[in-house]
Amino acid sequence: MPNASFQGPLPGDIEILPYSAEHRGGVIACFRSNVPKYFSSNELPDFLKHVEADKGPYLVMLDRGEVLACGGFALRGDTADLCWGMVRADYQGKGFGDALMLYRLLAIIQSPARAVRLETSQHTENFFRRYGFSVAEREKDGFEPGLDRVEMRAELDSVFKQLIDERMSGFQNLN
Repeated sequence: MPNASFQGPLPGDIEILPYSAEHRGGVIACFRSNVPKYFSSNELPDFLKHVEADKGPYLVMLDRGEVLACGGFALRGDTADLCWGMVRADYQGKGFGDALMLYRLLAIIQSPARAVRLETSQHTENFFRRYGFSVAEREKDGFEPGLDRVEMRAELDSVFKQLIDERMSGFQNLN
């Protein structure tokens, strides 16, 4: 994981920790707050199965013990998959998604991965474009009617790493 001193412009009582069973109710609430715009309600069992299977680091962003955001990644050979990233609906647009994204990407850059892959919908595709991801595949209504499946990819080359450094610098300058 990245250096524990990573804070960004987050208040001092915000922390990013590994998921544990005590966070289960909070991550379910976070997931449900994003239905139906970002996730289909029928994805909840798959989400919980992934989170509880410990297939890779899964993180929660907490404010005094309350889950504001969560997300993880899994390494598969030389590729890292970003997994189940989300911000509770009432905290979206406040920088928490950027903080969690940067935290995960910094950890991935330190791993043996050479590429990062993710699946998202048309609603969050532009968020990932800001981090240098491009569309590899698109399936209309791939998750459910009205919710397209968009596979995106980024190569962990020097251009990507420079972009992350710039985003990190801009993020920290908000303090």
